[in-house]
Amino acid sequence: MKIVQIFSIIFLIGCVKSQGPIVIPDDSEVLEFTVQIERAALQANQQNIFLSVGTLLTLSHVLSPGHIFDFPFVNASNPNQIVIRFRGNQLGHGFRASPNLITRHQTADLAILRMTHRVDQQFRFAPRNRVDLTWNRFCTIYGFDIGQVNPTAQQLVATSAMIRNSTDASCNTGFCAIGTVGQFSHCDGFIGSPVTCDGVSVAAIVTEDHFCALTTASATLFRLSDQTEWINTHTSGAKISTQSSIFGVILGALLMRFIA
Repeated sequence: MKIVQIFSIIFLIGCVKSQGPIVIPDDSEVLEFTVQIERAALQANQQNIFLSVGTLLTLSHVLSPGHIFDFPFVNASNPNQIVIRFRGNQLGHGFRASPNLITRHQTADLAILRMTHRVDQQFRFAPRNRVDLTWNRFCTIYGFDIGQVNPTAQQLVATSAMIRNSTDASCNTGFCAIGTVGQFSHCDGFIGSPVTCDGVSVAAIVTEDHFCALTTASATLFRLSDQTEWINTHTSGAKISTQSSIFGVILGALLMRFIA
């Protein structure tokens, strides 16, 4: 039995190494819950600074890694410094929203950004249902390959990775996603990215990205189910989707078929 399991894992790793990222089209439903988090330009003639990807939890809340608010010139106590960009499949594209409250977790690398207005007041949005994350399976991760010099080439992409837990030598702690070494030209484009494992239902976010590393290709994941009480407390009263749409499930299945 153990021999069968070993060969199954080797086969899965081989499948991961043979795949590449795919570009997300403008009309993809993924754009409803994968957002950009930026630091507003310090001067009028400057551009916003990309901080991380974010995951739409409700129509009023976005989940992000907490450590991005430790960066220079970024402070969680000043939410007006932050810009959240929606429905943009390229960096710097899409309509913008502003948070009025940023709540960092006391111990976990998480933060919740509460927006001044519900996003469905401008467009139709459907935050994804949250599902549990299990290991030894393929899931889809959405993020930006931000190593390109041309800004128009920094597009939102999807990649498949095998989910493992801390019993695997490639995982330092908790859960991680094993992908292709050197798959992307630069790191950090997947920090905060949603991890979907059931159609387009969100199971985790990426808190550390090593997909571009020379010796390892993994991303550290944080399971949403590990902080259900904290998330629910700080999104209380907000509208949360109870199920994925049929279109979303079909789209997620097609993405997995092409990149798995």
